[in-house]
Amino acid sequence: MQNLNEKYEIYQKRLDKKADRLASLMNDAKWLKLCEILDASECKGIRVKLLSSGEEIALICGFGCLEDGYFDCANGAILFKDLHWVFVPKFYEQTRMNRTEKLASNFISNPLEAVLDATTKAGKFDYEIDENGLKIYGYR
Repeated sequence: MQNLNEKYEIYQKRLDKKADRLASLMNDAKWLKLCEILDASECKGIRVKLLSSGEEIALICGFGCLEDGYFDCANGAILFKDLHWVFVPKFYEQTRMNRTEKLASNFISNPLEAVLDATTKAGKFDYEIDENGLKIYGYR
């Protein structure tokens, strides 16, 4: 059975191979700026796509970053270089309950214009915005 260090090394090698085939658009400093912007905006419903697995993950909490190149939340720690993109939806669902009965959800808008304005002031970010939300790319 492989130990944790061996598994991490295999993960790093696979990630590096995939990253080498794409144009990297973000470095750690830009990821930290983006983390600060998203944290300050209090956006909800954020999703990320992992480069290593192609998996899309809905984040359980906000978008917090650790200074040593990791993104951190209740889903676990993720390397910045494993973030293919970050998606901030135009609206997020706020579920409502009355004891055990689920009520109609509220859909609340995220401050996308404020996020876009802050990212524009912070530097050059590769993004797309449409009626669904804002997608910020780590790789293309």
